[in-house]
Amino acid sequence: MNKRSIVILFLLQLIAFGAYPQKTDNDNRLRAIINTYGQGTIIMARPGVRETDLLSKNVSISSARDNKLEIVLSPLTIEWFITQQYKYDIVEDDEIKGIVTASDTR
Repeated sequence: MNKRSIVILFLLQLIAFGAYPQKTDNDNRLRAIINTYGQGTIIMARPGVRETDLLSKNVSISSARDNKLEIVLSPLTIEWFITQQYKYDIVEDDEIKGIVTASDTR
């Protein structure tokens, strides 16, 4: 093989290996969030009626609008969801939730 073919093959392998871990990293990050906080929220494109029905039987769908589903996952549902291999984005919830009382607003 000539040097040009070797370089092209090497670059193609780098591209292929660089694209693979993104899904795995996203799954691991979601697992870590759920292990830490007890639940995690994701957003995904709304699939067809049958897929949405299957999802609603196995996970908690908190909203469905604008062709997107917002799903809350727990330790009981995370592995099933990951094995379905949906594309999703993790919702980063940095906001501290709590009750604000009148004494807190001084």
